[in-house]
Amino acid sequence: MADISINGRKKVATLKREFKAEYGLTLDVKKGNSNISASPGKTLAQVRAEDAPKGSEFSIRANMKIGNLEKKFQQMGVKINIKTSRGGHISNDKTLGSVRTK
Repeated sequence: MADISINGRKKVATLKREFKAEYGLTLDVKKGNSNISASPGKTLAQVRAEDAPKGSEFSIRANMKIGNLEKKFQQMGVKINIKTSRGGHISNDKTLGSVRTK
């Protein structure tokens, strides 16, 4: 169980791949605060909302609640959705470790 470090230099494709490998869940990264999926070749800094603070860094840990992780990304100016591997909804009060499928 490794933490996944998040910063503006991380590419969307790398983040999605690391998240899937660690938790077996699907991470959908959106462009800014929209519902449009971000391009996999872009960095998080390139897809965050223009008015978002720069320099945000944090780590994703298994004991984090889904809702708290979504808030961390929102503070960075990026909207995310976390779903089961089959696209099902996951409650915001569950921890990543409790819904891990790997």
